[in-house]
Amino acid sequence: MAQQMDNHIIGNNLSTTTSIEDLSAQISKLLDLEELDAQLYLNLLRTGPVTASALAKELNIDRTKAYRTIDKLLHLKIVSTTFSKPKLCIANKPEDVLKNILDTKESQVTKIRNAKDYLITTIKESIPTNFKSNLPSFHIAQGTDHIYSEVEKLLENATSTVYIATTLKDLSKMYHTDIPEKIKICERNGGKVCLLTQLSDKKHLPFVKRFGASETRVGNLSSKGRMIVEEGKQMIMSDVVWEDSDTQNVQYDYAICTDSTEIVNNIFMLCSFLWKNGKSIRKKKN
Repeated sequence: MAQQMDNHIIGNNLSTTTSIEDLSAQISKLLDLEELDAQLYLNLLRTGPVTASALAKELNIDRTKAYRTIDKLLHLKIVSTTFSKPKLCIANKPEDVLKNILDTKESQVTKIRNAKDYLITTIKESIPTNFKSNLPSFHIAQGTDHIYSEVEKLLENATSTVYIATTLKDLSKMYHTDIPEKIKICERNGGKVCLLTQLSDKKHLPFVKRFGASETRVGNLSSKGRMIVEEGKQMIMSDVVWEDSDTQNVQYDYAICTDSTEIVNNIFMLCSFLWKNGKSIRKKKN
């Protein structure tokens, strides 16, 4: 029976290989899996119950590696196995897999959140910091989700003026994150968010207003990048964002994040200049 299974897979039409590889790359990034994990799961969905040996041949990998991957996916409840001899591997339903992963992630987040204050206090008491560094920090955020997370943190901690200068397309994607909510937190902390974007069609004005910035202006950005800067504090700046396509790989979206006083002040001055030359579409909230 095992030999029949193996022959069935080897002789199967592999015209879907490319699409499976593309899909496995997306799934592995989204679910924080290795690409081989996703490839094995998708191939199991396509072929049905098979032996580990057949999977190893299908994926052109060592049998030991295939067994290790199956054991990992069993632990994550992504695949199951039979009690028969030879043992067959079975792909769990996609909806069950996603539910199990979501439940696990939510449990991990809850565990960390509950232990956060205790861990911070314990670390500070156990390893006291005896020095302060005035050196500016600098790092690269890659991937749109990571960049938006950095923007959310900047807004949540801001207590002064923050400029957001970006394209309408980028703004439409920010709208579906927690950024509008973080703007409200910034305002409650005494800060102000000034949004500057470029419009080619007035029909988009209502959407721009709904974004929820303290003040909004439209003007010539002369760039398809994004700049988010808090006066005297920190800055997030990206190169060309999204270009002319909504399907651009978000992993190629990257941003420079720094609290360097000189860089922050220079970008803040640039945004101030662009702001003064922009046209107001929303009055300051009372």
